[in-house]
Amino acid sequence: MRPLLRLLPLLPFLLPPHTQAGVKVVPERADDLAFENDVVAFRLYGPPLADSTERSGLDVWMKRVSYPIIEKWYRQNAEGMSYHEDHGEGYDAYQVGASLGGGGLGLWIDGELVTPNVYQSVEILDSQPDRAEFVVEYVYEKPFRNVRELRHYTLEPGAQLVRVKSQFFVDGMPSKQPVAVGVTTHGGKAQVHLAEDGIRVRTWESIDGQGLGTGVMIPYRRDQQTTETRDDDGHALILTQTDAQGSLVYYAGFAWEGAGEITSDAEWAGYLEAFQQELPERFYVSDPQGGFDTFEAWETYIRERPWAPRHPNDPVFSVNSEATTTRPFVKSVMDRVVDFQTQAYGDEVHIQWQAGTFYTGVFAAYEATGDRAFRDAARDWAEAADWQLDERVLNADTICMGQTMMDIYLEEPHQRYIADIKSAIDAYFDWDVITDHQLHAPNAAFWGDDGQVAFNGHNLWWWCDALYMAPPVIARLYAATGDERYLDLLHTLYWDSVDYLYDTRSHLFYRDVNYFPADRDTPHEREKVFWSRGNGWVYAGLVRVLDYLPEDDPMRQRYLKLYQEMTRELVTLQGPDGFWYPWLNRPDLDQSPETSGTSFFTFGLLAGINRGWLDAKPYLPVAIKGWNALMTKVSPEGRLGYAQLVAGQPQPVRPESFVDYAHGALLLAASELYQMDLTPKKLAALEPPFDRQLILEDAAWTWYNDERAIIADDHLFVGGVNRAGHSVMKPYAIGPGSAAQIHAEPITLSTWTQTDDHNNPAFLHFDDRLLAVYSKHHTNDFWNYREATLSQEHPWTQLNLDWSDEQAFATDEPSTYANLFQLSDEGGRIYNFYRADGFNPNLAWSDDGGETWQGGFQFILSGDGGTRPYVKYVGNGQDRIDLIYTDGHPRREPDNSVYHLYYQDGALHDSAGKLVRTVEDLAADPIRPEEGTRVYDGHGPAGRAWTHDFAVYPDGTEVAAFITSPDGSEGADLRYWVATRAPGSSQWQPREIAFAGSYLYTRERHYAGGITLDPEQKGVVYISADVNPADGTANATGRYQIYRTELPTAPDTPIAWQQLTFDPSRDNIRPFVPIGHDQTACLLWVHGDYRSYLVFDCDIYGIGF
Repeated sequence: MRPLLRLLPLLPFLLPPHTQAGVKVVPERADDLAFENDVVAFRLYGPPLADSTERSGLDVWMKRVSYPIIEKWYRQNAEGMSYHEDHGEGYDAYQVGASLGGGGLGLWIDGELVTPNVYQSVEILDSQPDRAEFVVEYVYEKPFRNVRELRHYTLEPGAQLVRVKSQFFVDGMPSKQPVAVGVTTHGGKAQVHLAEDGIRVRTWESIDGQGLGTGVMIPYRRDQQTTETRDDDGHALILTQTDAQGSLVYYAGFAWEGAGEITSDAEWAGYLEAFQQELPERFYVSDPQGGFDTFEAWETYIRERPWAPRHPNDPVFSVNSEATTTRPFVKSVMDRVVDFQTQAYGDEVHIQWQAGTFYTGVFAAYEATGDRAFRDAARDWAEAADWQLDERVLNADTICMGQTMMDIYLEEPHQRYIADIKSAIDAYFDWDVITDHQLHAPNAAFWGDDGQVAFNGHNLWWWCDALYMAPPVIARLYAATGDERYLDLLHTLYWDSVDYLYDTRSHLFYRDVNYFPADRDTPHEREKVFWSRGNGWVYAGLVRVLDYLPEDDPMRQRYLKLYQEMTRELVTLQGPDGFWYPWLNRPDLDQSPETSGTSFFTFGLLAGINRGWLDAKPYLPVAIKGWNALMTKVSPEGRLGYAQLVAGQPQPVRPESFVDYAHGALLLAASELYQMDLTPKKLAALEPPFDRQLILEDAAWTWYNDERAIIADDHLFVGGVNRAGHSVMKPYAIGPGSAAQIHAEPITLSTWTQTDDHNNPAFLHFDDRLLAVYSKHHTNDFWNYREATLSQEHPWTQLNLDWSDEQAFATDEPSTYANLFQLSDEGGRIYNFYRADGFNPNLAWSDDGGETWQGGFQFILSGDGGTRPYVKYVGNGQDRIDLIYTDGHPRREPDNSVYHLYYQDGALHDSAGKLVRTVEDLAADPIRPEEGTRVYDGHGPAGRAWTHDFAVYPDGTEVAAFITSPDGSEGADLRYWVATRAPGSSQWQPREIAFAGSYLYTRERHYAGGITLDPEQKGVVYISADVNPADGTANATGRYQIYRTELPTAPDTPIAWQQLTFDPSRDNIRPFVPIGHDQTACLLWVHGDYRSYLVFDCDIYGIGF
């Protein structure tokens, strides 16, 4: 194994006296990674100690002062004052060695603990006074060569424990693993306490006559056990498994008697118990501002980030696509482009990066097609250049020519072909500084006072184009020689440059320092300038590097991760015409098409599909759209127009502009498309299983206002809230005359505006009328309602909706969430169940068809006025309304359970039919949650719940749908459940049916994509998830997709999920099936860019209409 390198910039910094938390890498002490707050300090061991006895355990430093000591102790230690001795502030007397130390993690394989060696790389994310945050990378040694672990540490002021989120990857993919989390017992010297619930272990021991307690906890998980091992080191362990994404959150830390705060084992036990109890409110939810310092900055970011372009809802593959993707067509494009460019060169030999890029495409065309004319053209060019590079060997542009020369060498190895290239790169191993006459610089400030800078990645490759020019050459040198020094050099230089130029929030690259915003963490995304071709260079270069990285290279997965991050961002920025525009991150601006960047992005997508990095169903349509756009700019003679000429930033593009590197990029894309050998049959196999239709443009909804869409009089009536803040609805003709449908424009219902997805209308259809109820989200002390009379002269002509004026029903407190039902046995009484007083469910009714209303009081009372039970209702239209509800909001209720009641004959009953309360008594004595029948117990290992849907079927079967959160407040591993009550039974049978994935956005950790039940087909369920619902592994896009299943009647039968959507750039969430449909598959959902309940750019789509 080659020597481990520090692969990320590890720059030490001085902690100011007021700092309460901080992290620092100490190069002078073997790259120790030390971090502290005002009460504790820790250390992890770095790469130079890979051959020592230390491994990945957590070292603890006992401190009795509140000010920072890391910098001081290391400095004093270097001066001869050892930090292993107490000089008044504390000291390091803790022994770690190969153990887990004061809180570590390892794999648990066949009853044995397997730990990784020292960390391989580190990225410091935050070092503010109120937080120290960083990620370290571990690689497990043979036989676990391809197991990689990332540990994300977060330490806040005042905490004795550090939060650690671990995630495992096998062959680059997240992977569920058996793990052990624990602390050393120092060979059994420490007293060990194993919690019976499996949540915590702790120790207490004496070191130099003073007590020291260590401990770890994995809160909210109840599927784990504890144990003590008696090996040489001895450990107290929690044995458990990660989730399906390979993730696990735990807390580790210590208390030292010498600090004077926690002085006994009993006090340490009490601290751990209190810490665990405080987690839901205090510390458990990571990253509450989405990576920003304040909520206001996060909100600015989501509001100001440009919206992704909307794409017409056309068939994925048209007849034109079939014509332009066949091998004969693609080959003809290659021939024309190569002929045109070589004629444009004439007899002159071009030996710069532009020609180097062109010939990478020419040789790729040969590799794809086997046409030796392409190979001969590339070889003739290299021969004319005498296989020589320019003398400026530090300039990545100069190195670019070597790519094609290396490609030829790898097929036909002659040392003459690579002698000059190898000599140039070999000189890098001995370079220490770069002087101002050796490299062109971005500006005068680049050079120090002495006219030189350090030889490192971000100084050598200071502009993002360089990541295409040079790294693929170094990767090929490794392939040609087997010398692993080239890989080490590549990784060190590449990732230093990436860390300098890459925006981790936007997942795009700045061209160079001149385009950095004044504040790299600015939430104002519109101020950032990301250049299309610059990012195209990086994206294409990643492919060409990965092609020559060994599969077992520990850093390979990091390159793939970067490729996938860029991919997921780039697909959101493609314009409706298929092009990516020069100012890449501003597709909202009026810009001209640009073909060089579009060619690189199309190549990168096609290459990823061919290599298995990307799934064809979501990504091939994007790539082909880019390819077809490019074909509109290729002239009959082979000239690719609309190419931005040499520049370093977005600039206007002319139709007649062409350039050789754009032709090279197009050839790279063509080569990948040719290899696919797409046929009409292959294209047809990639079509989604159902044709989706745009139902209501510019609209979103929440899932607690129902019915949010209804079917009546051969029409679908669907509501939502648009970005302008209006509550809107639209009639949509359906049925046998669909070929002649006439669809109305959306109708504005609200006289007010408030952009908030809680404000969608609820509908009720009765007689020839349509009732709509809606309100501002807990803003006004009333809710609004309007009625419309439905009329149409002939079937399938435009439906007339004669809406009444907007009316209001007064409430004692602000309201939201309308749910409408009519009961025929009560003379047609209409009920509205809504939320108002005390944030609790309220009840009002009308006996005159919704013209006037009475009632208006809370009927369920939970908590302190902010607890917020969440209710789903279903009525039979005759005499009964059933409801399921929670204790409160899962954000506030760690044991949130689900309950059932039903209304009938003027009273509410539990599932067994027992009278709970009459309506007459409700106003004075609302129902408490626990008076209903418990459907699901939130105290169990699956965690807190949140209701989503409820259905009652003709045979009397009742089904409740909800989510749970096994990881508590974190919300990163949500699950979908259904609970069934058979006819005549009072018992509910809950069961988990799917993985739901993660939360929709950081401020609401329990916002899942959504689950809905088909009210007409028992057992048919639709969900939205950003993971594979069967096993929780990542899906192909990282986006929320819609899935469908028919639940098997036997609970132990595996559930098969059918994926219905494959969008790579926009999410598909909050599915809903309207009552009264007669289709095999009928569904509505929210499709678009959903950033929060206040910020969204969405439409309502559907199938079966």
